[in-house]
Amino acid sequence: MDTFTLVLLEPDRELTIDNVEELLVKTKDGELGILSHHIDRLSNLVISERKVKYNGAFHLFAIGGGTLSFRQKENKAVLCLESFEEDKDIDMVRAEKAKKNAPAIVFLDDMDKFANEDDFHCDANEYVAVQAGIDDVKGYDVLVIATTNNIDKLPDSLIRSGRFDRTIVMLPPSKKDASKIIEHYLENKKLSSNVNFDDLCKMMSYH
Repeated sequence: MDTFTLVLLEPDRELTIDNVEELLVKTKDGELGILSHHIDRLSNLVISERKVKYNGAFHLFAIGGGTLSFRQKENKAVLCLESFEEDKDIDMVRAEKAKKNAPAIVFLDDMDKFANEDDFHCDANEYVAVQAGIDDVKGYDVLVIATTNNIDKLPDSLIRSGRFDRTIVMLPPSKKDASKIIEHYLENKKLSSNVNFDDLCKMMSYH
């Protein structure tokens, strides 16, 4: 079978794979398959888990977004990526553990802490790993829940249908509710004389 060369470029590293038989990527227009001597092509890639076939087997790569260019004359595909991880480096331990212990709940706290400073390309290696984990437990009795302080910091591919597709907005408690919450947790506890209960309620309710 004819093969081609694949080059994966990241800002601080480069990986070249020879004798590639097939490359499957996800572009903003949908799935795309690349074989040897493909016509010249330039496409934008989205954050996803992708497959590369070489040495007779498919290998997984977590792609953090970027561009694909195929040069027919050189028979070479070049992926300029914000980040990529080989299958051996993708952390899916929690997903595998949840599958074995299903039914299970996986809880991920403060997902926006992984976001970069780019409001238009808020991808990160951690998001790639999370997406791969969610996709891996599909079909199992596993519920994945996450919290975020700013949902706009999450990539669209992470909050689409089949992943985090349901959003529950949690608003700060009212001053009345804050009072009840504080009373519950301070019940039977000794407080310093300089603790102002009303100030605590205002702080908790952001007033």
